[in-house]
Amino acid sequence: MTLEQAIFTIAARSGWTWTAAWWRLGCIIVNASGRSWEARSPQDTCPKDVAALGCSGTDCLGRLAWVGWDLDVGHGKAPYRQTEEAIADARRLRQKLDGRAEIRRSKSGLGIHVRHMLGDPQETGLQGKDGKAKALELTTGVWIKLDATPLGRQAFWLWARKPGERGFEIVEEHRWE
Repeated sequence: MTLEQAIFTIAARSGWTWTAAWWRLGCIIVNASGRSWEARSPQDTCPKDVAALGCSGTDCLGRLAWVGWDLDVGHGKAPYRQTEEAIADARRLRQKLDGRAEIRRSKSGLGIHVRHMLGDPQETGLQGKDGKAKALELTTGVWIKLDATPLGRQAFWLWARKPGERGFEIVEEHRWE
């Protein structure tokens, strides 16, 4: 089974159609056998022991289509003490972005992930390397705790074989208009 087939199977079996908007770019990250990597192609074979799948906000040409923020709870370099604090800050960021941001619990269910669609990569002219700077620019005027490491990677898990309780649960949906 290819990674693309695995993603379609996950969406069909679990009803996780919400992942389609973020996975559509084909820049897939994989966690299996205790290590993580970016796949070369959606046609790569999906490891039998795959533990998590996700993606970055770049397309196959290296153009940036979306950015995200990882609001850690209880770990990381700038952690929140409670999930509710992270959700409150995520909502303030979402408000600044006119509702054009998805707020969802992380795979553990404790942390909070915020994802924001930037628009057509051909029109924005942004490259993958611009992800961290663009994410920081969008937080101007909105104080949130950010760990520079995940901010620089701009890669987020969208499925895990064994998510934590409330893992990937939606908090606020992205407004697409």
